[in-house]
Amino acid sequence: MAVVTAFALSVISSALAQDASLEDRVKATFIFNFIQFAEWPRTPVSGGPSFTICIVGNAFREVMEDTVRGESVNGQPITVREVTQAKDAPGCRVIYFRNSANRAAAQEILNAAKASPILTVGETPEFLSNGGIVRFTRVRNRIHFQINPAAAEKVALSISSRLLRLADIER
Repeated sequence: MAVVTAFALSVISSALAQDASLEDRVKATFIFNFIQFAEWPRTPVSGGPSFTICIVGNAFREVMEDTVRGESVNGQPITVREVTQAKDAPGCRVIYFRNSANRAAAQEILNAAKASPILTVGETPEFLSNGGIVRFTRVRNRIHFQINPAAAEKVALSISSRLLRLADIER
C-alpha cells in the first residue's frame, strides 16, 4: 500500500514547482510512508507512549500533524513536535530536518540523533554525508529520495528492501 502511495506521490510531485504547500504535503506523506517500511529495535524509548515525529526548522509541523492525524504505529498514536536543541532529540523516533533549519543547530541535533535509533530525514546536499539516513532530492520537478542504509544500520534501524528499491542508494 505504501509503495503504491510512494509511486503515486512521485507522479503528483511533478506539479511541485508551482505549489510549495503541495510539496510539503508530499514530503509529509513520504515521511509517514517511510515509517511503514522501517523497523526500530524493541527497546523502550524515552518520551512516553506515543510514536514521535520531530521537526527541525519552520513551517512544517501543521502539515505533518494533518498527515498523521488519527494514525498510529504498532498501536502507538503518532505525535508531532518541534526540536530546536540536541537535548530535545531523545524521545523522537523520526526527525525531519527542514532546509530552513539553522545549520549549526541542525548538525548538533543530527549528531545527537546518531546515538539512538532515530530515522533522520533531511533536504540539504550534505545531509547523508553528515550521517543522515534519508534525503529528499528534486529531479525534474519531482521529489525523489536517497537512502544511506549504512547510517540506518549504525543506529539499529532496519529499512525494508521494498523501500530501498524505490530509493537512490547512497554509499
